[in-house]
Amino acid sequence: MSVKYPIDIVNHKFYETVDVQVRFNDIDIFEHVNNAVIQSYFDLGRVTYLERIYGRNFYRNDQVLIIASNKTDFHDPVLMDDELEVRTSIYEIGVKSLKMIQVIYDRRSHRIKTVCDSVMVAVQRSTGTSIELPQQWRDAIEMFEKMAH
Repeated sequence: MSVKYPIDIVNHKFYETVDVQVRFNDIDIFEHVNNAVIQSYFDLGRVTYLERIYGRNFYRNDQVLIIASNKTDFHDPVLMDDELEVRTSIYEIGVKSLKMIQVIYDRRSHRIKTVCDSVMVAVQRSTGTSIELPQQWRDAIEMFEKMAH
């Protein structure tokens, strides 16, 4: 993998992993999982990660995280018979935003198929404005990611 990432995605310990079932309607004419569907796999991993830290009602709160930027690298086609999991980690916390890296990993081939590097911004829904990341969010992420050690 010649692409440089902000963390070592091969050896990084991802504390949140979610299995993904490839469905027939995910496949395009080339028998690959469609790129738009790949993003839905990353969404599943992202939501699972955030709900694990903040609870199932996180997105019903007035203060939420939204995606400001996504960069996706497709290393290998994702195929119908792949045994997939989405691995998710937050690797940097800023004042108003955080950076999240995700990989789609095939357990059968032991290969990283796709990588998504995202920036998420804290927003107050009622005002539609960005806010500083609440300290309790930071603390929860650091504890989950083992950054505190």
